[in-house]
This record gives sequence, structure tokens and C-alpha cells, in this order.
Amino acid sequence: MAEMTIEQQQALALAQARRKRAEAGASPRQSTGMDMLKSAGSGLVQGAVDLIGLPGTISNAFDNSFSAITGVPKPPPNLLSGEEMRKGLSYLTDGATEYKPETTAGEYSQTAASFIPGAVALGGSGSVAGNAVKLGVVPGVASEGAGQLAEKYAPSLEPYARFAGALAGGMIPAGLRSIIPSADEAALAEIAKAAKSDNFSPDAMRARLQELGAEGMVADLGPNFQGQTGALANIPGPNNQTIRTALNERNAGANARLGQAIDDLGPNVTPSRIEEGIGASQRTVAREYGPVMANARAVNSEVLANRLEAAIANTRGPEQQAIQRVRGYLDIPGTNVLDPNPQAIFATRQAIDGILKGEQNPQVIRQLTMARQEVDDLLAQAAPGIKDVDAQYAELARQGEALGEGQRALDSGRTAPRPDELADRLTEGAIPQGTAVGPSAVPFRISQGARAEIDRIVGTNKNDIAAMDRLIRGEGDWNRAKLESIFGPSKAEQLLRVLGNEKSFADTRNFAIGNSLTANRLQYQKAYGGADSRMTIPEYYGAGGVLGAARGAAVKLGEKLLSGVTGARSEARNSRLAEMLTGREEVVDALIQAQLRGNRLAGPAKSALVQALLDQRRRLEGQSGTTQPSRQ
Repeated sequence: MAEMTIEQQQALALAQARRKRAEAGASPRQSTGMDMLKSAGSGLVQGAVDLIGLPGTISNAFDNSFSAITGVPKPPPNLLSGEEMRKGLSYLTDGATEYKPETTAGEYSQTAASFIPGAVALGGSGSVAGNAVKLGVVPGVASEGAGQLAEKYAPSLEPYARFAGALAGGMIPAGLRSIIPSADEAALAEIAKAAKSDNFSPDAMRARLQELGAEGMVADLGPNFQGQTGALANIPGPNNQTIRTALNERNAGANARLGQAIDDLGPNVTPSRIEEGIGASQRTVAREYGPVMANARAVNSEVLANRLEAAIANTRGPEQQAIQRVRGYLDIPGTNVLDPNPQAIFATRQAIDGILKGEQNPQVIRQLTMARQEVDDLLAQAAPGIKDVDAQYAELARQGEALGEGQRALDSGRTAPRPDELADRLTEGAIPQGTAVGPSAVPFRISQGARAEIDRIVGTNKNDIAAMDRLIRGEGDWNRAKLESIFGPSKAEQLLRVLGNEKSFADTRNFAIGNSLTANRLQYQKAYGGADSRMTIPEYYGAGGVLGAARGAAVKLGEKLLSGVTGARSEARNSRLAEMLTGREEVVDALIQAQLRGNRLAGPAKSALVQALLDQRRRLEGQSGTTQPSRQ
């Protein structure tokens, strides 16, 4: 016959002691109160000693079982087991710690008290007093009651009845919670279910929420979280208002949050007003040509005229026609005499500039460019200060062109600049031209143009975050690279992060309270619409570990026995789940705590127990070659 456990041995010893006391005859009894006091005191000591000696008791039980199965002789009993320590303590206290109750009340007191040390030490996260009562006194009283009943009607079953009574008593408070878990527990189980389906660990949930920023919610973490959110937002109950209020209030601030990220790129501008300002500045600069030209010297354009005449003889078509036009500009009108007036040369340069603006033929452009350079050289000799005025005017013209380039920077068409082309343009654009001193404002104007275009995109897609994201972020990584070149990596990353987060927020809201009914949302809506969730035992384990799995099994039975209260329970769970879905890291903390509570035998305690069993097994295997006297 298999060895009895220490609890069974204790119960049997109590039963035998009572029978011996009855056989010896009644002795003078003390008061019931005093008997209960002494019994409770001895029970507390016995329970504490048994708890301290648990490793030794396990060792002895392992020795007995191992010997019975393999035939290896049992070693001497472990002196640190609960049984041996109780014997020694009884000897030291002259039997006080092994006091035998004289009344039925005393018997109940002793048994209940013996359960208290273990309940307090291993009771988990509850209060000391609460664990002492629900995990100590209640199972102890149940055990004693079952034992006395068995002693009266089936004495041979008394040890087993006491064990069953203790088990049933310990399951009373926990069992009720298992059949009807609290709203928090049920809601956390749903959060754990969605996290598993979306492949999110608690740490990954926390990291993603931090990426989403202060406005992020658990509802944003994945499709199954969105499905839960959509379901609760579309069935009756306080959960409906909780979800909708949170999502609508967050949505109301979307443009402000996005606007702040855009403002970090630089002040908002209107391109047409910038262009008007540049044009006004150019007109101001143009007036400076008057004083410069008033002091200019006469021009000798004979060398230029001879070169142009030679080029006319050697070219044909549009190229020849363009050169002939320029050669004609050099003469006094109506004559074949070269005009020495510097104003004539100045007018010739302006005429060439006008032709170049609309010209497409590359050969014509080449000839006109050469001629303009020679005219410009003649003009610089005649009016030395003109190049400074030219540099100012040209800088303003470059700025006007750069403003337009910035507005086209995020385009996706064939004419849009490539990231490397834009980066080169920004670098080269900063180099001053002509006699100008200091960096050019071309990069600044490009950034103004790009900033204005982003503002235009937002303004024309105010209620469509997805469109904003598509137009600003673009396809692939090109626009990201362009934004980094224009505004710097930090500001570009912040803009794209905020834009991506707002898109996630908008997706969650559209999924939850939009008109489209997805299979995911309908699945959760059916589950939360009044019937309890149909989670599997592994899903309960994921939410609460070993204790969660046990709770899950009880829930299945509870669904059948308590069908009348499932509606109210579902409503309470839905209300709490709605709060969790609109929450943040505190939900992750609660999920982790629930899992830890469900795995109490973990960490150092579990490691110590496993190590003790392994050490004992190795010790017995080492003794298998010797003969040891059996313990009698």
C-alpha cells in the first residue's frame, strides 16, 4: 500500500488519540474555552513546524515512494522533516505542542489553527487576515467536520475524508471566484486573449504604447484589440459611451497635434506672398542700375561683333537666326555702325535673357549663353559696380525658383526630384553666386516651399488622415529622405511619427464606430452582446497562469450552473474592458500582475523544490549499492 501523506498521517494520529482517550475513560475536563485556547495554540505550532519541515517531509515521502518502486532500502528519516521536528519540540515542551483536545470545539480549533501558518505564508497577494480565514480557518473547519463525520460512520475513511474536507474548504472562496470571476479578471482575460491573437507580449504592448505617445490606447495595438473596441462601441451599455467618448475626444485633437508637429518644421507661409516680396525686392534692386549706368564708360564691341559674324557664316537654321538677332542688337538702330553707348549693351543683355527664357533648342541656348557672357564682360568693364547689383538681383531670382522647387519636392510624378538630386541642390544652393557674400537663401526658400506644401496637403485633407499620410509620406522611403534633407532627421522623424500615430488613431476610430462591419468586429460583438465569452483553457492560462487554467475549467461549469447571472456579469466585464481598451501602460501592469498571481510556485521557491528532489534522487541512487536497515 502506498505511503500516506503527512496530512493523512496527522489525521490518523488524531483519530487514534481520540479513540485511546475514549477507551481510557473520561478524565476531569477543563473549560471549553481553555481547551479551545490550548488546542489553537498547539495547532498553530504544529502547522508552523510542518511548514518549516516541508522540504524534509517531501524528502521522506520521496524516499518511501522510491524505495517501494525500486526496492532500494530506505535511508534514515530526515531529522528536519515536519514529523521529526514536531517530536523534538514535543520533548522540549513536555508535550505541550502536541496537546490533545478534550472537547469537540477544541478539536475544531486545533485543526483550523494548524492550517493558518501555511495559508499566511503561501496565500499569495491577499491580506494576512484574509488569507488566514479563507485559506486557513475555512479549510481547517471543513477538514475537521468531514473527519468527525467519517469517524462516526466510516472510521477507516477518516484520513481521506479530512483531506477531501480540507480541499473542498479551500476551494469554497476560490471556487466562487472561479465560477464567477470579477469584472477585472474577466476583462483582463479578454485583453490577454487579444494580445495572444495579435502576437503581443506585455513588454511589446508597453513598447508600442510608448511609441504611440500620450494619446495611444490599448485599442490601437492590433486588429483583435480593435475588434474588441468596435464590438463594445456598438452594443448597449456604459461601455458604448466609454469607447465613443474616448475615441471622439482624441479625434477632436488630431489636427492640433499634427499642426504642432508641422509648426516645428518652421513658420507657416503663403507662397504667393513670398513671391510678391521677392518681386518687390527685385524691383528695388533694379533701381540701383540707374546710378551705376549713369557713370558707365563707352563700349567697344568690335571683337564680339566679329566673332558673331564668323559664327553666322558657319551655322544654319534657328542657331544662325539667333546669332543674327544678337549681332543686330550691337548696331545703332537703322545703321551698320556699332553702338558705343553702354545702355545699348545693357539692353542687349536684357534682350538675350528674354530670348533664353522661352528657348528649348539646346544649340540655340548654347550660342545665346556664350553671347550673353561676352556682353556681360563688356558691361562689367564699362560699369564696374554693375556686378554687385547683378549678384543681388540674381540671388533674389534664385530664391524665387527655390520656393517653387520646395513646393514640388514631395511630388510623386516623373518631374519630382530624386532624394540625391534634392540633397545636391540644397548643398549647392547655399553657395553664393557672383560677387555675393555669405551663404545663399536658396535652402531656406526650399524649406519654406516644402513647409507650405505640407500645410496645403493638411488643409485640403483635414478630415482624412490617411490621405495626409499618403501624400506626405509617399510610397517607399523617398519622401522620408527628402524631408530629412530639407528639415533635418529629427524634425522629419517627429513629423512622420506623429502622422503615423494619428493614422493609427483614425483607423481605430473608423474601425470601431464606422459603418463597415468586419468579421473581426462581428465576432467580438457576438461574444460581448450578452453571452459570456467562450475562452479556451489555454487562453485562461495565458491570462492567469496555473490558477487561471483552473479558473477556466470552473468557468465552463459555472456557465451552465449560473446562466441566470451571466447577463449582469457580461455587462460588468464589458464596462471594465472598455476602460482597459481606452487605457495605457496601467493595463499592461495589471495583466502582468494577474499572470504572476496565477503562478505562485515560481522563482526561488520552485527552483528550491526541484533541486531538493533532484539532490535526494542522486543521494538515493548513490546508496543503491549498499544495504540499509529498513525504517520500522
